[in-house]
Amino acid sequence: IRSELVQLPPEPQKVHFRFRQPPRSGELVLELSRVDLSYGSLCVYDNLDFRLFRGDKVALVGPNGAGKSTLLKLLAGVLSPDAGTRREGVRVFAAYYAQHQLEALNPDKTVFAEIDDVAPGWTQSEVRGLVGAFLFHGRDVDKKVKVLSGGERGRLALAKMLVEPAPLLCLDEPTNHLDIASADVLEQALKRFTGTLALITHDRHLIRAVANKIVEVDGGKVTIYDGDYDYYLWKKQQEADGITAADQVDSQTRLVAAASASPPAKAKTKTRQPGKKTREQKRAEAHARNSYYRQTKDLNDALTSSEAALEEIQTRLDVLTQQMSDPDLYADSEAFNAAVTEYAQLKKQLTTHEERWLVASEALAAITVENSALENARLPRGSIAADKLVE
Repeated sequence: IRSELVQLPPEPQKVHFRFRQPPRSGELVLELSRVDLSYGSLCVYDNLDFRLFRGDKVALVGPNGAGKSTLLKLLAGVLSPDAGTRREGVRVFAAYYAQHQLEALNPDKTVFAEIDDVAPGWTQSEVRGLVGAFLFHGRDVDKKVKVLSGGERGRLALAKMLVEPAPLLCLDEPTNHLDIASADVLEQALKRFTGTLALITHDRHLIRAVANKIVEVDGGKVTIYDGDYDYYLWKKQQEADGITAADQVDSQTRLVAAASASPPAKAKTKTRQPGKKTREQKRAEAHARNSYYRQTKDLNDALTSSEAALEEIQTRLDVLTQQMSDPDLYADSEAFNAAVTEYAQLKKQLTTHEERWLVASEALAAITVENSALENARLPRGSIAADKLVE
């Protein structure tokens, strides 16, 4: 952590940078149709269909070597398919970021010049505001690219991409080599980004913060999960437990049918009608409901507690991020060190509460599924739902 005083430039001291937004694209941003792609004899994709729509923020997940980077390059137009078509939507163009893109920076230019060259019409304050958001302050802006570390080059390349962001951003491991504060600046920029995003990252926190759709890539197969990362994990757990969407729908149908089942109209005897619950059955169901409540109460309390803690921590992180984008903070080494220390501690707390929330959420889902199965098993023979179970 740097604690020395930093000489600030003569420009205005207060810098609150707002990232620019891309031009609005059409609803359909990109379409891959019947795409084939191979590396020599290795077939990566065969007859792939894939679409991105405006506002999609997609995280590509899957094992290493499954084809995530290849798919991202296809989306960005860096790779051309062997067969099939790649079609961009109206007013769409793509920007691609990967670690080797750092080589595109001019080693003889300064940090300031690299940004200034791609920002015609910007004032010096606006340029310094952008590089300051990625933690280049004071004399850092006059450093030449060739003396920058790998992490600093990564920050500069990302800043350059966000001068005029494309409607489609394709990012491959954008937080690699970034320090905590820089990664958080990028996260905030991507959260506010109004275009379409596809990214690969091992940073689960970034995926949770940004992605609204998960695409699993495995062995040339692409599976879309239309929800955030926690929804994806929940669906994967259900798949691991052998619970399909049809099972869930059928379970609900059985419960509704059981609730609405009535005795046959022609029955006139006082014997128990099919579908009518005995006292023992009612007592057993009451016991099951009480048991379900006891099992889930602590989990629901844990979820509520974790959600409140996560909201409080994230609010404070946003405040610290804003403070750390202000050059004034770097003139006060004591305040700077305190802010960085608090930020690191809060990040650890955030990860802990996220994991607690996920464990409680998965446990609650498992108990709910088990309870539904038991409810179905308790349905009396002769009810509509019980007849469906036998079929």
